[in-house]
Amino acid sequence: MTANVHRRTPALAVGDARGLPVRQVGYLRSVTDDTPKALVTRQQHDCAGRLVEQRDPRLSAACLTTVYRLDGSAVKIDSVDAGWRLTLPGLAGEPLRRWDQRGSHWQTLFDAQLRVVAVGENGRPNVDVFIYADASAEAGLNQRGQLLEQKDR
Repeated sequence: MTANVHRRTPALAVGDARGLPVRQVGYLRSVTDDTPKALVTRQQHDCAGRLVEQRDPRLSAACLTTVYRLDGSAVKIDSVDAGWRLTLPGLAGEPLRRWDQRGSHWQTLFDAQLRVVAVGENGRPNVDVFIYADASAEAGLNQRGQLLEQKDR
């Protein structure tokens, strides 16, 4: 394709009263003399202005859906391309457990400073183990509390 195919092809963006995008219209043509085909992408936002649903020109169903916590972080993301992902957060928002559409399940353990200590996957504990320096490490080298080692099993 040459640059002439894209020449004078308009693009349209539509926003709501909050200035959030709700529609984007692009036009597709493969030959310069063809009539462009309109491709409409639609977005839906919640009252907090977060994107909760997106529909692309390929499908009538939503291609991306997101469910949020009150703090604004995503709890569930459902994508036509990647499948669904679900996160169970802790009190500080740290991801304690995660699941996906392929049947994988991760459990993450944190220390008192909310650093990842171990990750379990599909019922196997300690698939990843993280070891941190304690308060006795060399202060001049800025090693206190730093990640020393990560073990993959």
